[in-house]
Amino acid sequence: MEKLKLKYVNQQWDSVERFLGYVELHSDSPRALFSKLQCAEMYHLVGDDESAEQIISGGIEWQGIDFREWVKEIREKMKSNEPPPNDYNEVTEMAFIGSYRAIEDNAARIAMEHGWIVKDTPEDKAVKIALMHSELSEALEAVRENNPQSEKIPDFTLLEEELADVILRIMNFGGQLDLRIPEAIIAKDKYNSNRPYKHGGKLF
Repeated sequence: MEKLKLKYVNQQWDSVERFLGYVELHSDSPRALFSKLQCAEMYHLVGDDESAEQIISGGIEWQGIDFREWVKEIREKMKSNEPPPNDYNEVTEMAFIGSYRAIEDNAARIAMEHGWIVKDTPEDKAVKIALMHSELSEALEAVRENNPQSEKIPDFTLLEEELADVILRIMNFGGQLDLRIPEAIIAKDKYNSNRPYKHGGKLF
């Protein structure tokens, strides 16, 4: 169990500084509140409860929801030696869907303003899906090139840029066609959590 916790910490700890930076810029947004929770959880996992309390001392409330109760729930799970939480609750789902929809709407608006319209026909859908494939191919090339710095967004690597392009194309596609992609992500992730190891013996 301790190894599982340490693995979880190592995977997530490098995000704490970025989360804190986001909180400073967007202190009143629901995303910032969840960032606070993520940071608090990381500090708690490494035994620094004082830092965890400092992060959430300013209050964590949004639309009448006090997210501190969620922190308490996470801490109780840690005390009972349960694995780090990867389950969902209504608050988590609401925040994810709302954040996804906000970015999706903006991505679709920008695409349409620049003339990239998704037509509701099989042929045009096929073309747009092929373009999603093309972004993944560019991500593969980024890896082959040893993942250099992005020229368009220099604060990120080329792999990060190309994967972002994949997601933005999906968001534009889903936004213009009114697809329920964020809801499907949650539903499929829950389904995957109950699948057998390597989905019953697949090699890859």
